[in-house]
Amino acid sequence: MLSGDNLVKTRVPRMKKVELKDKAGKKHVCHGRFSMTEPYWEVMVKLNKNRYLQSAPIYSLRSDMDTVRAANMVTIFLSDCLQVCKNDNIQNGTQACFEQYCRSLGLKDGLTFTELSKVLTGYVRQEKYRGCFLGHSSNRGFGNLSIEDHSQYITIFVFRSDLGASVLAAVSFPQLVRCVSSLFRYSFPRILNKLSQNKMKRDEEREDNDSEEEMNKVDNWNRRLQQAEAMAQSSPWEFCFRDIVIRKIKLFGVEASLKAYQDAGYLPLTPVTQKDALFIYEVMKVDAKKHGHVYMPFRLLRDCQIFSKLGYRINGLERWKSALEYLETNGVTKTEEFGGDSNIFLSRNWQAEVDTTEAVKTILNRHKAKPFVWDVDLFRIDQLYKPTTQAYHLSFSPEFNNLRSDCDQLRACLLICSSPIVVMSGRGGCGKTTVITSLLKHLINRSNTRTLRSSRLFSVFVVYG
Repeated sequence: MLSGDNLVKTRVPRMKKVELKDKAGKKHVCHGRFSMTEPYWEVMVKLNKNRYLQSAPIYSLRSDMDTVRAANMVTIFLSDCLQVCKNDNIQNGTQACFEQYCRSLGLKDGLTFTELSKVLTGYVRQEKYRGCFLGHSSNRGFGNLSIEDHSQYITIFVFRSDLGASVLAAVSFPQLVRCVSSLFRYSFPRILNKLSQNKMKRDEEREDNDSEEEMNKVDNWNRRLQQAEAMAQSSPWEFCFRDIVIRKIKLFGVEASLKAYQDAGYLPLTPVTQKDALFIYEVMKVDAKKHGHVYMPFRLLRDCQIFSKLGYRINGLERWKSALEYLETNGVTKTEEFGGDSNIFLSRNWQAEVDTTEAVKTILNRHKAKPFVWDVDLFRIDQLYKPTTQAYHLSFSPEFNNLRSDCDQLRACLLICSSPIVVMSGRGGCGKTTVITSLLKHLINRSNTRTLRSSRLFSVFVVYG
């Protein structure tokens, strides 16, 4: 089932001019759309001759612990997360409270990202149950900072933010961060956030409910990040199939493009069967988008010209059989035998066809049991008065005046009124929408007229009844 909590929406960052330092300390100015530009990230980029990004930046956390401690980058990270609240008292109070907690643990030196997640989790738990650490301190020199539960701000602005989730995920799942940042250059922070949010939510439920059933449910949700990490390490091509992503890590709206997969350098490392499956899937998507085909017969798929444009060829029936079996086993495609051909559907298109068929069947059965009659008065009779004679004139109802000059539109309107299901086709601008809107407008006007008449009759009944 589609869930808003698991739907990933892409946000394209604005173009930025950034300054990068290589390992030798040399500065390089480049231009591009960077999702993350904070100093605690290491980024690997490919630039063209004009110093613009040529492919997606690949992110990882800085690994030199001495620099992280010396520059106090953990504090910078927390400040970056908390500044989103745009409230200096909350930002300063939360940082002071967290620093007081670190001092109570004897952590005098600067923290590293490796230990940050554990320390933050302990702080949130202790602050929630013991109260604000600023209130426990013998040092009262905190100025106007309020004594409150500051752990709620760590939860909101660190654990549940894109930046916070990305940094904390990069500590425990570095390969996952490198993989998704290369495949989803704009949406990878949201992907990591969605995975981490569900993990955190289930961790909180673990604390509140210790039953065996609930703990098993928590473990299943906590495994999603581990499952995504396993995909990144051993089968990154699975991120290119929406149906596999939904099934394995329960995220919707996530599918890497073939181009992004190639640019990331994964294609040469991909097994032949999975590589063939990637290109078959790409060809079917392009064909469906360009020509509107719901399925492709196998004989046409084999000779499709899109393969030539992609510069790829699948030789031998065994390779075709293995690739199609992989796609069907993983729920990406469905195969139907009819018309003397083996016809291959994308699963979502196949499901749409099934749903449409069921809907049409339901409408026909309902109409057969109780025919539905449209309350449509296409023509009206106007009475014309003349000095010597009385005559009548047949004219169109006002909503259909624009159909008078087009016999096809008039015929379509009559057909809609006489049949439970009508399929209309035609080039753009031929009047398909005009027919529908004219008919709907007429039905609304007729309905309003009946309602007005009923209200008048009711009013008369009430007054004189």
